[in-house]
Amino acid sequence: MEKKSGFGSVYLFVLGVITVICCIIGIKIHAIGEDLGKGKNGNIEIGEFSELKVDLNITSVVIEKGSEWDLRYEKVPEKIIPKVENKDGKLVVTQKQKRTHFVFFGFGNGGGKVYITIPKGANVKVVDAAVDTGSCTIEDLLLGNVKVDVDTGSAKINKVVADKLVVDSDTGAVKIEDCSFYETVVDSDTGATSIDGLEGTKLKVTEDTGAIKIINSTVADIYADGDTGSIKVEAAFESIDASTDTGSVKVDFNDKLCSEDEVKVKLKTDTGSVKYNGERYGKKFVK
Repeated sequence: MEKKSGFGSVYLFVLGVITVICCIIGIKIHAIGEDLGKGKNGNIEIGEFSELKVDLNITSVVIEKGSEWDLRYEKVPEKIIPKVENKDGKLVVTQKQKRTHFVFFGFGNGGGKVYITIPKGANVKVVDAAVDTGSCTIEDLLLGNVKVDVDTGSAKINKVVADKLVVDSDTGAVKIEDCSFYETVVDSDTGATSIDGLEGTKLKVTEDTGAIKIINSTVADIYADGDTGSIKVEAAFESIDASTDTGSVKVDFNDKLCSEDEVKVKLKTDTGSVKYNGERYGKKFVK
C-alpha cells in the first residue's frame, strides 16, 4: 500500500491558521472604525488658565503661542474628542479611553491632533502633557515648569523659556531646539535625543537605546549617560560627565563659560572610543 505524504495536511493546517488570523485582523479593523467614528474638526472654548494638564490616549498635541486662549482639534475621531474642564484657572484636557482601539500593523483611522494656543504675555506656571500614542510639541512660549510624558511618539520642544523641563519618553525621538531652562531632565528608553541651542544651568540626559547629541549649547553642568548609542557634545560648559556602554563619546569644549584650565571633564565608554577636543583618549578621559 502506498504511504500518503503528510505535506498536504500540514499545508491545510497552515492555510487554516493564516485564514483565521486574517479574519481576526479584518474584524478588529472593522471594530476600530465603528468604535471611534469619523475624524472631526472643531473648537472648544477653554478660557484663561495658569495651569495646564493634558492626558491624551491616541491623539497628538501641539501647545503653542496664539492670539487667544483656544483649543481646536483636527481629524479627531468623534468618539474620542477631548473633554475639557477649567476649574479655578487649572485647565484639564482628557480623552476617553477606548479599549478596543489599537493600531495593528499600521491599520486604524488615526487619532488626529489637538492644538492649544496661549496668548503672548500669559502667565502659565505649569504645563503637564502626557500622550500614550502620538506626538507632543510645545513651542514659542514663556512658561514656569514643563513636563512631557510620551509613551509611543516623538517629543519636540522649540523656542520655549521656562524654569524646568522634564521629558520622559518610552519609544520615540526627543528634540529640544533654541530653548532656555534653568534645569533640563530627559529620560528616554528607545529613541535618539537631540538638543540644539539650549541655554541653562543643569542638563541631565539618560538614554537606554539611542544616540545623544548636544550642540550649539551653553549649559554649566552636563550629565549624559547612555546604554547603547554614541554621545556627541559641542557646547560651553563648566563640567561634563558623559558615559556610554556601547558607542563613542565625542566632546568639543567652548570656553564661553570658563577657561580650559577650569573645566571639569569625565568621559567614558565600555565599547568604543573617547575623543575630547579632537584628541583620541582610548576608552576614558578625566580632566
